[in-house]
Amino acid sequence: MNLIINGEKKSIPNVKTVDDILLFLKITPTHVMIEHNDKWIRKPFPATTTLAENDRLEIVHFVGGGSSTH
Repeated sequence: MNLIINGEKKSIPNVKTVDDILLFLKITPTHVMIEHNDKWIRKPFPATTTLAENDRLEIVHFVGGGSSTH
């Protein structure tokens, strides 16, 4: 299936849902927010959120930080 992920066109085989795409990309669902065709998806990401050819996904990763001491 052809999808646009974070502005990049990608061809990804055997995906039907948002859960499938996270699994394929090896992304932990607890560390992301996802926009599907200009609408934010609520967590937990429902398995019923299906994908169609040329859908647009924006996947925002949360990165933890820490303090450094010198």
